[in-house]
Amino acid sequence: MHTPQYKQLYESLRHQITTGIYKEGDMIPSENELATLHQITRMTVRQALDDLVNEGYICKRKGKGSFVQSRKNAFGTLQFRSKEATETLALTNRTLKKPSIHEWEPSFFYDITEEERRAGCISLKRVILINDKASVVEHLYLPNIHLPGFTMTTFINDSVFETLQQAYHLEITGCEQVVNAIRADGEVAFILGLEEDDPILEVFRRYSTNHDTFIYSKLLCNTKHFALIS
Repeated sequence: MHTPQYKQLYESLRHQITTGIYKEGDMIPSENELATLHQITRMTVRQALDDLVNEGYICKRKGKGSFVQSRKNAFGTLQFRSKEATETLALTNRTLKKPSIHEWEPSFFYDITEEERRAGCISLKRVILINDKASVVEHLYLPNIHLPGFTMTTFINDSVFETLQQAYHLEITGCEQVVNAIRADGEVAFILGLEEDDPILEVFRRYSTNHDTFIYSKLLCNTKHFALIS
């Protein structure tokens, strides 16, 4: 099977990082340089770099470039993998609570800035279905900064992050997360088709962006049928 160009570049850069050719703190070549060197488009380069960001190998600094970072302090975003090697996963989502603007919760799970607190919080709630099985309850929290009309926006391809990128030119540049094992409360158990107090994974995430703001999320995951990998 032919390996996509972005995946070839991703593997090449990852190998150079893990073998020490690029060390922690080093700046890797720019998108233009990589596109010229590998004779591919900038869009293809960006896809490879986004994967490296999501897995914690690099971080993007606005106006400066992409830098290698220590994976000890950068948790890659979790991805689903079937427990049956031959099964193909199809992800869809369903909105449980439409975007609305309100004050931040007093005991929010990440420290927020005074600017974020003054601006207010845009929140929404969705369930992610994997092969039509409700598998994750996702709570998203965005500071109400530089997002005019967001609560009325129809999401592009039903994707919050694609909408942020295309409609607001807001891109994810890094992610950190904390994972806990907890027991499902009644509401989450009902949504995910579990019994109350069944074990689930709770994932707190903070995404950095090219707008020097953050996006926050809480994921409540049923891993009974699907494994999570980083």
